[in-house]
Amino acid sequence: MHVQTLLIRKKNPEAQQFPGFFLNSGTGDCKGTGEGTGSETASCFGAAILGAVAGGAYENIHAASQSMVQYQYTISPDAENHRRYQFFLNKYEEAYVLMKDWMHEVYSYALK
Repeated sequence: MHVQTLLIRKKNPEAQQFPGFFLNSGTGDCKGTGEGTGSETASCFGAAILGAVAGGAYENIHAASQSMVQYQYTISPDAENHRRYQFFLNKYEEAYVLMKDWMHEVYSYALK
């Protein structure tokens, strides 16, 4: 992920819809919505959660995350974006079927 993308996400939580709104599922989960922590250091925070479980402060990861994570906003799916994306997804799938043999041939040649 590019640094610019990270900065956009920090400034605009709505930009975090990108991974999931195409699938009509918030931030890509199966529940239809997604929450955001606003954390710039999510990887470090995840390590801290795992450390708290390993150190015995919490019984499991679910309990630790329930206690330690504080959500700042909720992102809901955008049905119109989902509908519009379906057109592009369908076109991509059509193009893949038409070009897959050609792509495999070019890829195999490039490996030589």
